[in-house]
Amino acid sequence: ELNAAAELASAVDQCSRSCLPYLAWSVPFLLRARQCVITAKHANDALSRDLQRINLAKYCSALPVVFFAMCHARVIPGISDVSMFTSEDFEVLWALAAIVNSAFSFIWDLVMDSGLLHL
Repeated sequence: ELNAAAELASAVDQCSRSCLPYLAWSVPFLLRARQCVITAKHANDALSRDLQRINLAKYCSALPVVFFAMCHARVIPGISDVSMFTSEDFEVLWALAAIVNSAFSFIWDLVMDSGLLHL
């Protein structure tokens, strides 16, 4: 039973160091971003086009969150000469990216989706 737990922990560690879960995490944002590009391209007026571009920026702002989370997981403690950034550096960058993305998404939801703050 102890051996099975150790094997599971090893598998989880290996999975967290792989790029594949992070790539999968980014797919919904990339799909929505592509949809915004297509919708902006076919928009009838400049305002609709600009709103789709802002929406595109919102989805793109999620990608640094995924990237810095991946970098944080892939840094191997004790081997700092491979990268000029430590795990803690990536954690700070991840937190800053998450704050920007959350604020962007929250404001978009207030203004565009719920109709609040419309003048």
